[in-house]
Amino acid sequence: MRRRFAATLAAAFIIALTLSVSSQDAGSERVGTVDFPTSASSPEAQSHFLRGVAALHSFGWKQAIAEFEAAQSIEPDFAMPYWGQSLCYNHPLFSNLDPADPRKALAKLGADPA
Repeated sequence: MRRRFAATLAAAFIIALTLSVSSQDAGSERVGTVDFPTSASSPEAQSHFLRGVAALHSFGWKQAIAEFEAAQSIEPDFAMPYWGQSLCYNHPLFSNLDPADPRKALAKLGADPA
């Protein structure tokens, strides 16, 4: 029973690691498409946000951060890219949870809703 569990866990880790490494190198056009309507007023900011979400769901955390930051620079009041960036620092497959980096990403929005 323990061997089966260990083998299953090892296989899951290898698959997750393979997906992570290959998707981090993938271009944004290779991560699929996302339909996620938002309040963005800039089509360019929305496009970067969508590429960020697609990269995030493909475990391309670094690529997603770059896309979310591009959307933030185009439309600083567009909140969704900050939220998306905060999700990029949670890597549950690798037990890598750092609460400081997500908070830094969200803090760029400001101290309060104003």
